Amino acid sequence: MQLQTGQARQQKQATPRLQGVACWLVVILLMTEALSGCVVHHLSADCRSSGLQEVPAHLPPDVTHLDLSGNHLSSLPNLTFSHLPHLLWLDLSSNTIDDLEPDAFANLTLLQVLSLHDNRLRSLPTSVFRPLPALRSLQLSGNWELWNVLAPRNQDIWKDLNLELFDLSGNSLESAAFPDTFSAMKSLKKLYLSGNQIQSFSKADFAKFEGQDFQTLDLSLNPTSRVEPGFFKVFKSVDDLDLSQLDLSLSDLQGIFADLAGANLTRLKVNDFEFSPSVFSALRPDTFENLAGTSLRHLGMSSSAVQDISDHSFRDLAELVTLDLSLNALSRLPQQAFSGLPKLQVLVLSSNPFSQVPGEALAAVSLTLETLELNDVPVDEIHPGDFGNLPRLTHLSMSGLLNGRLQELSPRCFQGLPGLTVLNLQQNRLAGLPDGVFSGLHNLQVLLLSQNRIAQLQETSFSGLPNLRVLDLSGNNLLASLPERIFHPLKSLEELRLNENSFSNFFGAVKLNGLNKLRRMNLTSNNLGLLPIFDPVSTLEVLDLSDNQVFNEKVTYVSERPFRNLSNLVYLSLSDNRLDVIQKTDTSSFFEGLGSLKVLKMSQTGDPWKSFRNATIFYALPALRVLDLSSSGIAALPRKAFWVHSHLEGVDLSNNEILSLPGQLFPPTPTSLQVLSLRSNRISVLPETRYDYFVRGLEILDLRDNFFQCDCDVRWFIAWANSSGVVQGWEGGTYTCSSPSSLRNKPLSSYNPDCMTYTSLYACIVTTSLISLYILTCFAVHKYGWWFGYVFYVAGRTFRRREVARNPARRFRYDAFVAYSSRDERWVTEELVRNLENGDPSYRLCIGARDFVGGVAITENIARSVEASRKTICVVTRNFVQSSWCNYELQASEGRYRVFDPWRSNLVLVFLERVPDRVVARHKQLRTVVERDTYLVWPRDKRRGPLFWARLMDALGEPLGQNDQPDLDLIEEDFV
Repeated sequence: MQLQTGQARQQKQATPRLQGVACWLVVILLMTEALSGCVVHHLSADCRSSGLQEVPAHLPPDVTHLDLSGNHLSSLPNLTFSHLPHLLWLDLSSNTIDDLEPDAFANLTLLQVLSLHDNRLRSLPTSVFRPLPALRSLQLSGNWELWNVLAPRNQDIWKDLNLELFDLSGNSLESAAFPDTFSAMKSLKKLYLSGNQIQSFSKADFAKFEGQDFQTLDLSLNPTSRVEPGFFKVFKSVDDLDLSQLDLSLSDLQGIFADLAGANLTRLKVNDFEFSPSVFSALRPDTFENLAGTSLRHLGMSSSAVQDISDHSFRDLAELVTLDLSLNALSRLPQQAFSGLPKLQVLVLSSNPFSQVPGEALAAVSLTLETLELNDVPVDEIHPGDFGNLPRLTHLSMSGLLNGRLQELSPRCFQGLPGLTVLNLQQNRLAGLPDGVFSGLHNLQVLLLSQNRIAQLQETSFSGLPNLRVLDLSGNNLLASLPERIFHPLKSLEELRLNENSFSNFFGAVKLNGLNKLRRMNLTSNNLGLLPIFDPVSTLEVLDLSDNQVFNEKVTYVSERPFRNLSNLVYLSLSDNRLDVIQKTDTSSFFEGLGSLKVLKMSQTGDPWKSFRNATIFYALPALRVLDLSSSGIAALPRKAFWVHSHLEGVDLSNNEILSLPGQLFPPTPTSLQVLSLRSNRISVLPETRYDYFVRGLEILDLRDNFFQCDCDVRWFIAWANSSGVVQGWEGGTYTCSSPSSLRNKPLSSYNPDCMTYTSLYACIVTTSLISLYILTCFAVHKYGWWFGYVFYVAGRTFRRREVARNPARRFRYDAFVAYSSRDERWVTEELVRNLENGDPSYRLCIGARDFVGGVAITENIARSVEASRKTICVVTRNFVQSSWCNYELQASEGRYRVFDPWRSNLVLVFLERVPDRVVARHKQLRTVVERDTYLVWPRDKRRGPLFWARLMDALGEPLGQNDQPDLDLIEEDFV
């Protein structure tokens, strides 16, 4: 029995440590919606609250831990678990089981822990536990009608069992007379009989356990009015004893205390809040005198209606380490209330009506007290000296768990507590922190101030705290007007919690200066609309920005690379922000700098690939292992979206609009991928070529609530799901056919289509047909090639006439698009532009360096420019031939013109220098044009220049009219 409260334990662990990635994977993926079905992870199957009416038949046979609690199991037939021979741990609690067949647990020879808590069992078959030779822990609590389970006629049920823990709490037992078969159960260490109807305990009832050592004996919550004298002398020792809420008088309890004098008792819990008057309403020096011979270390008297404690009441408990007096009626304590407790370390006085800190009474234990809990006491203000001098106190809690009253802290109010490491003031009514309030707390490491009413802070509010590691200011009314150097004194701060405040604009990176050890920051649930550059906090490992207004439509600027200095960041949450309005600036490098990030949460943020306008936005996160993109309106994923993420372990894409996964979504061998959730999407087909390469390595796959098309393409998936046990909820009715209509609502697990294929025959027919067609085509071209040429000539002439008849000014923006190497730009600007654009007649030229649209991909600019130009001038040099972009421009121009007019030359080649034939020959496209069309050569003799320009203008034809405006309706889709 651990009497130290949960609050104290949380305080002692209040400095959280960064857990491994596996921990994040479980927290983020396994403990989400996937838990509404069986989640199989390693050797554990978690089927809690899945609506199951029977035990799943297709779980992996090597499972060792199975949790079926919270389902609708009503019976366990014979051989229910025979397919799981390796089970060590089985939880069947909180079901409606009212029938166990004798061989329900057959084949579970390794099972050690079995829980049948909170069911409807009325009886147990005699041989039901016989197949469980390794059983060590059995919980039968909460079966209210199992009142006769210890009757002599049922003694064979327990034959051959060798239990260490046996829980019979809450079963309406009227007697604690254990049958003879328990005399062989020498290993029993923990026995729970709480919450039954046992009215008395006698030595004969427990004679079967004579001489045994018990670690835990719980007799609480029974209407017991008599315990036979000498009852506890039956046992050799009892370490942890709970006598709470028994209908016993103080003299009865003192008699029990006398029996326990030699029982090595270390933990005792007694209270009687349901009985009036309370036997403990007033504690006196003789109350515990019969426990003087014990080694009692922990005493729990919570909810005992204690109103008064006399001096020296605990003088006979010299070994006491923990004393719990919470939830009583103490309004004052005498100065010597705790005298005689030389080893007391933990004192719990929470939920008592103290109007001020009982500092005088604490002086008696000042040299040993380490933890003091005064939660939920009506103390309005703390003054200097209220605690006296407690040099060894390390944990102090004054949180208002139910109705916090603390409103004001005076300067130096914690003086006398130099060793304090954890201070909990949560859930009170503090409005501010005066200067010097924490003076003297040089060793303080954890300061919890959440859920108060703090709206303003002084620049020196946290001065004097050089060793503070955790600061929790969440749930207050803080605005953006924090003093600039408020965190500067906190040189050792590792965790800062500012969530659930009213920040509308982050207080600025400069105010985080000095936090050179900050590892965790929580800014969730504020009104943040702008991200800073986290320059001075490069040590951050965990950053939570969820549930804010980052990127909302009112923000006029978003930093392009806000995380560029966070090279150590491991966990980042941007969930519940809006990415669909991030169009304010260039964010293609938004995640740059996060080279160590392992967990990224972006649930309910919008489609990231659309928002960032970058198909490779996550490539900046090479170490990513867990990605949550659930509920983000994603309709399609780009190919190779996770191509670089070789360490990816879990992806949550549930609750989106995905129709299908693209090919090559994951690396070719994604051996690390363990968990994938695609639940509640619009997936209808599961082609084996797209899914097979990664799903067979998964440990968890969730595809529930999709729209499956039942045909032969899904057969491979059904066979794999039936045999693997990886598909979550496979037998829960959430995988059904949506089409065709004749199979609608049919479970996929039972769909077995007749898929006799004729693939080889079809392949033979198609291959033969293609070969025959090829031979026929070759013959026709060889014999009638001249005829085909004539037909193409006539068709081209007709098409050409139609295009010439159209007004070119309504089709084209430019007379010519100029394709050239950047190294030849000087000739283009000084010669070509001067003679064609500034000459007479004047041509409209499209020059890339001048006319390409900013912010558009180069390939798209080239395509648009070619489409908007009547002709293309290629300035051919060695530089041009070696340039990949120039070759692309040549191919784009040639391809565009060949489509519209296969026989008309719209390319004009201008050779500025002699290019060797062998170089031209290596470039098929250029060679084809040179062999087909006439080209121009830039003369070295300037006297031949006029002839060159005349020939070039003749090749370009008449320029577009100077007053003509291009028809925007015709070219809009290319240039909008």
